[in-house]
Amino acid sequence: MKTFMRNMVIALTACLLTTAARAGNETVTVEQVTSAVVLTEAVDYVITSDEPFTTAGSIDIQNSDAVVIFSAVKPSVVKSTWLKYISLNGTTATTSTAWAGIYQNGAIVYPHTKKTFQPLTVYTETDFGGESSSNWTPYTFYNSSSLLGDFENNIRSFKLKRGYMVTFAAMNSGQGYSRCFIAQDEDLEISELQSQLAGKVGFLRVFPWNRTTKKGYAGNATDANSALNTTWHYGWDAGDYEYDDYEYVPQHHHEGWPSWSTINALTNCNTMLGNNEPDNYSDSKEQYINPSATDPSTGLDSIEVQFFYGTSGSNGTWISNAYTSGFRVITPAMSSNITGWLAKFVDYCEEYNCRLDGMGAHCYWQNWGSSFDSSLNWYYSLFSLPIWITEFNNGANWTTWPVNSGSLDATTESQAYHLAALSDIVTHLEANANIERYAIYNWVGDCRSVYLADDDGVYSLTPSGEWYAALQSGDSYTYDNSMYMSWTYKTPTNLTARYYNTSRRVLLTWTNMNGKQTDSTYIERMVDGESTWTVLDTLGMPSTTTMSFSDTLASGVKGLITYRIHNYDSDSKQRYSGEAYVTVGGTDGNDVIQYGCLSITDPDDTYIVEYENEYESRPAVFIGLQTNNTSTTVAQPYLKTNNIKVNQFTYATMPWNAQSGSTDTFDEAEEVPFMVLPADTVFDWGGLNAQVGVTNIKDTTEITFASPFDEGVTPVVIATLNNCSNSKYATIHKVFDITNTGFKAVATTEEGNSYSIAKVNQSLAYFAIAPGTAVIDEDNDIRISAGLGYDYLVYRTARNNTFYIPQDDGTVTVADPYTGDSVVVDTLLSEDPVIFAEIQTSNCPVAAVLRGSGRTKTYRDEDSNKYTYYYGMRTTRVCDLSVQSASTVNNPATTADVVGWVAIHGTLSYTPEGYTTGIDKLTSVSYADNPLEVRVKNRIVSVKGVTDFDLYTVGGVQVAPGATQEPGVYIVRYGKQSAKVLIQ
Repeated sequence: MKTFMRNMVIALTACLLTTAARAGNETVTVEQVTSAVVLTEAVDYVITSDEPFTTAGSIDIQNSDAVVIFSAVKPSVVKSTWLKYISLNGTTATTSTAWAGIYQNGAIVYPHTKKTFQPLTVYTETDFGGESSSNWTPYTFYNSSSLLGDFENNIRSFKLKRGYMVTFAAMNSGQGYSRCFIAQDEDLEISELQSQLAGKVGFLRVFPWNRTTKKGYAGNATDANSALNTTWHYGWDAGDYEYDDYEYVPQHHHEGWPSWSTINALTNCNTMLGNNEPDNYSDSKEQYINPSATDPSTGLDSIEVQFFYGTSGSNGTWISNAYTSGFRVITPAMSSNITGWLAKFVDYCEEYNCRLDGMGAHCYWQNWGSSFDSSLNWYYSLFSLPIWITEFNNGANWTTWPVNSGSLDATTESQAYHLAALSDIVTHLEANANIERYAIYNWVGDCRSVYLADDDGVYSLTPSGEWYAALQSGDSYTYDNSMYMSWTYKTPTNLTARYYNTSRRVLLTWTNMNGKQTDSTYIERMVDGESTWTVLDTLGMPSTTTMSFSDTLASGVKGLITYRIHNYDSDSKQRYSGEAYVTVGGTDGNDVIQYGCLSITDPDDTYIVEYENEYESRPAVFIGLQTNNTSTTVAQPYLKTNNIKVNQFTYATMPWNAQSGSTDTFDEAEEVPFMVLPADTVFDWGGLNAQVGVTNIKDTTEITFASPFDEGVTPVVIATLNNCSNSKYATIHKVFDITNTGFKAVATTEEGNSYSIAKVNQSLAYFAIAPGTAVIDEDNDIRISAGLGYDYLVYRTARNNTFYIPQDDGTVTVADPYTGDSVVVDTLLSEDPVIFAEIQTSNCPVAAVLRGSGRTKTYRDEDSNKYTYYYGMRTTRVCDLSVQSASTVNNPATTADVVGWVAIHGTLSYTPEGYTTGIDKLTSVSYADNPLEVRVKNRIVSVKGVTDFDLYTVGGVQVAPGATQEPGVYIVRYGKQSAKVLIQ
């Protein structure tokens, strides 16, 4: 259990004593004033008699710091009988010119009125230097730049006159770091505010302060309070009461009542009590709050946040909170659950930086003084907060009564016992410095009453009440009991980055719970290829916890851009947020094919990928082989059609919530390859055929290729849902039964094939390519390769597959995974490829996706320079076991699947000796011989004697052969013959 603010109290007490001056008045004590007295010096003129003046006696106060103290006369009597014996600079004092306040068991007269006097002077420099102002009226809220003027965030020292309290807070709302300064016995002069407030004050409110005693009463009845001679009371409510002889303390009884607007409007108090017995589920008068509830509308989290910090209530509007008033704040009072409910509450307050000025307590122990004292000292040891006992007695009507046969009647024997017990308890309370106030509760059996009605309904004091009334109680507050708020520093959180394409602007938003305890904030950025952070801007001390910043990207800034927030806080430490990312122009390639790789750190984040080259119409987006750094988090791509645009797409994930053992976080970043191609396009890349299509799928759907592949060629199919309509569960697709004319596809959810989504269209983008390898773009060194994995996928076992390319000759022979026939292959080596993989069969009876990584080998040239090349991939088939047992997918004979792969790569920096990829065989067709008789007229291409030829751009995009073409180089293909032609 945490000890609330104890260490900070000790440290700051020592610090404050070096900067606080509390020079009190000299004291002059007389029994009675019998002649004219003039007070020209700052003195406490104390009169001890209950007949303070003779007819010849008078006092003229001519020093503004002089006061008259009546030890044995209440303020109400001073005002009605004795105030006329006092004058202010020769003018008789009245209630309109002087304040007769509570002073222990008597009264004090100040030579000013309590609500119009301006007791505070603030300074912009330490040691009372710089600009100053005393224009601060009690109870007025100074909580905005217009009200604070030049003193907002500019107060560093102050002086406060005796008889007043001031609350300073960092935030205009009264939240953030705050502290109540009290000048009870003499003027308080702080020559240097502590670092948490110096130059940070955005809220101040001044309150009159009474020197009350500890002794109080739980109830608003004026007759009881007067009879018991109390100096304070409360009534479980928030009335705007003002009494001459006793101070009223309001209470926020339970959530919703009294309203915060009611409490904050009060102008006759300076302290508020917290909720009344929120741990009491058996009393209908209280509002029980379960401390372990997870529902934020009813749980302790909500009470902590709403009561102290201020957040959306159940009605969705922002509510006020205790700190908006500037009052001292006392914790809720428990019926019993101190180490459970209240300990958790105080821990929350410490975590969320909520000031507490005292601990509320209800004490109905059937014990006497020393035992009472011991229990209260244990309370104090838990939290180090001054204790306010707002209800107590010697036991209660639900406890046993040790005399009179347990009867609760007010017999002589019972009253004698109660007098002995109560006097012993209260004597210990008076002597215990940890007890700030206590209030007797009168309604727990007549035997325990201090104020009781007789048979005629007339109330009078019982023997215990007479003793209680006669008690000369000691001071409730002492300077040594001042509370110094600690501060739990937090790192910046909730950093998000949103990219706006038209303006090339990145909007950063984040939360800084430290508020003004952050002296400055660095906005830092790192762009792909950089190894150090660049500081974009430095923000000064914030005035809110919600922060934002706009970064307008210069031309040429592209790729994966990482942001973080770097705080310098008032404790001289640096703190960093997590990182946020956008991908801007982060694609390689040309105007046909664009590709890249995202680094995903959080499955809840979204990423914007801006194309290097804009498409004429909405393209198709393909997501590649994602890494498997966190095997327990299976995050499916969640792409929506309206987020796939001609200039960018937005990538998001949908975690498998029902996947057995799944979590929703990444242990480390996951790499996600992507590829963008024009939709509904047929390609011929140097004889290697490919095509892109987009189609709707529901249940099993048959897809026919726009252009069949050559007879005997089974293409590799890569697919991605480009409009995932299901927003509740991750949606997974399958492709299978692939032939040279088409294939089948199905969409299902994480719950397995038994969950039908037939009523919801899913848009599937597919990329089909013949196995082989080819140059896509010689100028940009873009090559593409495709093939099958020759090691079947089973269950969740990782499989290693080499990038094998079918050849007419070669050194390796493997078994075709479809037919089992022997196939001659060559091994592809690639440097830093972008890899795509897709299950090509549907033997696994449940939804499954692939996770994996590339496999590498290291080669050295003749100078021993090292080169790392990819030669294959390692893949894991992740199966949805939410509706199927593991045994149903763990049978290699029936559930093994074939995997297909596509890699985009460039040429090797160094070619190992004796190694070939066979790429020359596929790209060695010479167009110079022009085997076809190709003609161009009016930019229209024709072939002599042939009408059904195909025409492609050099990028491999098929175009209409009979149409007028744009100038450029084109490839004509008829059967297995090709020719290159220039259109000018």
